[in-house]
Amino acid sequence: MAKAVLVLRRGEIPPHLHLNTPNPLIDWPALRVTVPTVVTRWAAEPQARVAGVSSFGFSGTNAHVVLQEPPATPPSAAPGGTRPGALLVLSARDDVALAALVERHRAALHTTQAAISLKDWCHTAAVGRDHLPSRLTVQAASVADLDAALGAWQSGQATPAIVHGHAAARAPRVAFLFPGQGPQYLGMGRDLYETAPAFREAFDRCAEALDGLLPQPLREVVFAGGAQAALLDETRYAQPAMFAIEVALASLWRSFGVEPVAVMGHSFGEYAAAHVAGVLTLADAARMVAARGRLAQGLPRDGAMVVLEAAESAVSAAIAAHAGRVAIAAVNGDTNVVISGERTAVEQIAAGFAAQGARTKPLRVSHAFHSPLMDPVLADFEREVAGASFAEPRIALVSNLSAERAGLSLLGHAGYWRRHLREPVRFADAMRTLAAEGITHYIELSPQPVLLGMGADCGAAGNGCPRCAKASRAGRPCSSPCSTCSWPVPPSTGVPWIVARAAGASSCPPTRSSGGVIGSLRLHDMPPDFLPRRAGKAWPRPWTAVPSADRWT
Repeated sequence: MAKAVLVLRRGEIPPHLHLNTPNPLIDWPALRVTVPTVVTRWAAEPQARVAGVSSFGFSGTNAHVVLQEPPATPPSAAPGGTRPGALLVLSARDDVALAALVERHRAALHTTQAAISLKDWCHTAAVGRDHLPSRLTVQAASVADLDAALGAWQSGQATPAIVHGHAAARAPRVAFLFPGQGPQYLGMGRDLYETAPAFREAFDRCAEALDGLLPQPLREVVFAGGAQAALLDETRYAQPAMFAIEVALASLWRSFGVEPVAVMGHSFGEYAAAHVAGVLTLADAARMVAARGRLAQGLPRDGAMVVLEAAESAVSAAIAAHAGRVAIAAVNGDTNVVISGERTAVEQIAAGFAAQGARTKPLRVSHAFHSPLMDPVLADFEREVAGASFAEPRIALVSNLSAERAGLSLLGHAGYWRRHLREPVRFADAMRTLAAEGITHYIELSPQPVLLGMGADCGAAGNGCPRCAKASRAGRPCSSPCSTCSWPVPPSTGVPWIVARAAGASSCPPTRSSGGVIGSLRLHDMPPDFLPRRAGKAWPRPWTAVPSADRWT
């Protein structure tokens, strides 16, 4: 039965395995029966092709099944646009077998290039075979580009389109990192919104939850230009916009099969982390985010925040004379401390460190968060939060206040979120907590990278730089996470390969449907040699969900 289905689908009749010489006593021409001894093409006919399968059992039970090919089903167009290019993922048991697989791909591309859909081809390679230790990923915008990149790899030429590596022994343990206010820019995420359904649907859900709480619709503020362009720099809009982008990026990565075992938010980013972890519903998170931005927006803009290249102890000593005016806002590393407070006092302290040779950097913020200047709104914000419902995290959440794994006993109180607005962010300690729990890969969900460099500097990986990825990069479109991600390690080490499997040709996890179509893509009929082989026969491999990393226990 399975063979008959494949015959109808591929339009090819496989040869009989055991026939060498036809029986001369049978009048074959009169029977109009042919036993194929070679692969025989079954061309399309005006009417649907029909195959029959007969079964004769030893018990005397006979059965005959008639199968007819389904109507042609063209691939449905992906809503909202199409991502440029695709990602081919290849794997084999060793490098010798991988080289042979590359050669077979190139030969097939040369034979059928005119009829190939690049994205269907890459999608089939990603979901249609087992994934083995020796691995290769190729980014290409066309079939010709794909062939050229594979040829360059065969000849030993270095090309940024190709990454080759070997699978790690253990599955990656992933943490999602959510930054606070600051990385936003006009038009962030526009290309992902237009081309990635998972991102668009999550962003629209956030916008729907937030629009009734904002004077202007969120989509117009984030994506529109003109007079509204300046609104994104206002805290009232910047924080809701960052929340929506971060939640949408998390949904996109999870649609690729990348599930975090832990989340951590830096400052305001903890709201998105709490929602992704299941602590807050979208409605409650949106209400808290909008209230936080609205109340902060109403404060005087007479504050400043500056990064100091100094140890926390030295900074604490320097700000002691300015108690009630300046506070430590964040400890991002051993010599990376942010101070926040009244502008004149902050600038005076920064000048003193600069005179000693320390580097200083003012931050682009509208208000002095995590400082005494937030005190006038703390009581009002706590009252706003009091009506929210909280739940135990379904994913481990590391608090940026305690720098420890937090549960409902800590997160489920309005007082915690009041302290969260005022007290310092313990980012460096939180990263060390993640590393101590065995996190191997860190993915920053941000329109621009902010946390990854700080995380590497604070030595969170223990024996070197943590393996990190950023979800988008400033100055270039976010058309595809796999084209905008930066990986300091080969994709075979974990997360990048998982993304490659799902992102090779689709913006959403593959789900089977009729007619060989998966999502908006079609399974390509690759030569059998490209599929896992068992006992000399080629067997199709169904797509299986990418396993999530182990949960914390």
